[in-house]
Amino acid sequence: MGQISRATGIRRVLQGGLSVLVFAHAPPAMADAWQNVFTGARTTAMGGAGIAGGSDSAMPTLNPAGLARVPGSIVSLSASLYQLSLVTVPNYVADTDTIAGPQGDLQVSQRGIQSREFGAFPSGLAYFLHLGTTDRPMVLAAALSVPRQVNRRVVQNLEFLGENVAIRSNLTTVVQETAYRLSASWAMGLGDLKVGASVVGAYTRLLRTHDQSDLTVLGTARFIREQTKSARAITSFDLGAVAGAQYDLMKGLRLGLSVRSPSLHLTGSVSGAEDLTYVDEGGSSVSATQIEGDGVRGFPLRIGLGAEAYGDTWAVALDVRLHVPRSSEYQMKGSLLTSSLGGDAGAAPDRMRDLQAIEATHLTVDLSLGFEWWMDEDNSLRLGAFTQMTAQQSAEDLLASRAQSRPFAEDYFRFPINRFGGSLGWGSRVGPADTTAGLNAAFGAGNTLRRAPERRFEPRAPGQVTSATSFEIQAFVSAAVDLSEAAAAVAGGTP
Repeated sequence: MGQISRATGIRRVLQGGLSVLVFAHAPPAMADAWQNVFTGARTTAMGGAGIAGGSDSAMPTLNPAGLARVPGSIVSLSASLYQLSLVTVPNYVADTDTIAGPQGDLQVSQRGIQSREFGAFPSGLAYFLHLGTTDRPMVLAAALSVPRQVNRRVVQNLEFLGENVAIRSNLTTVVQETAYRLSASWAMGLGDLKVGASVVGAYTRLLRTHDQSDLTVLGTARFIREQTKSARAITSFDLGAVAGAQYDLMKGLRLGLSVRSPSLHLTGSVSGAEDLTYVDEGGSSVSATQIEGDGVRGFPLRIGLGAEAYGDTWAVALDVRLHVPRSSEYQMKGSLLTSSLGGDAGAAPDRMRDLQAIEATHLTVDLSLGFEWWMDEDNSLRLGAFTQMTAQQSAEDLLASRAQSRPFAEDYFRFPINRFGGSLGWGSRVGPADTTAGLNAAFGAGNTLRRAPERRFEPRAPGQVTSATSFEIQAFVSAAVDLSEAAAAVAGGTP
């Protein structure tokens, strides 16, 4: 009982300032790779490789020079029919079935956690208007793409049982982030050289909710209840540009270069709230924090190099993409208003303070390797392999940055994981339509943070690094229709 009483006293001292600390220092979101959704029929099936020889709906944001290879006026749609995403932390709670508790060893109902999500979403829509001549083509394009989609839900219902004590902990954390890119592009062919440029408008929407309650029952007469509820929404409007070139160095070999500028932040918003409630036999306390301000979810400088070797019935493509982020790529600025809503401690004056939280990101290098084989004039097999390196600060670095203080609530649900994947697609031409259907899968392994199990019930329980894995698979289909061919076919079939 003595340990519980001392812990109760410390918790109540910390209660008043906890909301401010969580909002002031927690990272704005859970960034993974800079892009985790491919677009374009050929590009998607070839693992995202298309800087040197691509000519589909991925080009407006990957390398607009590839639009000059489009043979006619085309409308293109790429869609992910099904998506399965798994994130697993096998020892998030504990390494064994028993941990130390306030009154001795406690039995743990489960050791780990898992986020399992199913979903489906469109990934790209584009229209290409072909102008110019065969020798000197010119193409104008408008495209809408979804280069980023994160959807995670972690539900944790735990019991810790010991002699004369039972603790129940329930937690639900939801993170949903979607980025949209709207682009206007131009491309021209100058013999062996193709050049192009795009203006890209970006809209990013992030929603994060966190609901946690802990009930400690001591014998039949005493209990302690703690509850935290928080929600945060961030939107960001940003503007950027992409320029690129493709060059036929010799017969059978193409080279490509693409540069995307860092984004210019136009406007955004961040809003959120957090409520903390603490009740025990000695009384209760309630506090609330509100946040308002501007949210930034930009994108970094990206430099891409590509090469494609090809023959009459085959092609092999390799891309290297370098992302160089700024120190404030992801951030939120605003104000925090913290209020004590009373309880036995009575009401306290409201406190207002400025907020500026920056999520640490770092340079990444991604590779894509693709292969295409045309078995006849109308059917092709496409394969790919790719990396999606995390832009997040590592779990070890995050823990080191908290050396002088306890990790915050949102530190424990970040997954800085490097992913390695592959793709398989089948392409078919049916009249004026060029279609591809296939699968795209990625596996990742890395680390995340947890509370140290042997000190879990301490008010300032330290963080600890533990292993985490992820698995994602998508079933996709893409179709591009040559409008001039379709019009000719309709006209030819008219009596």
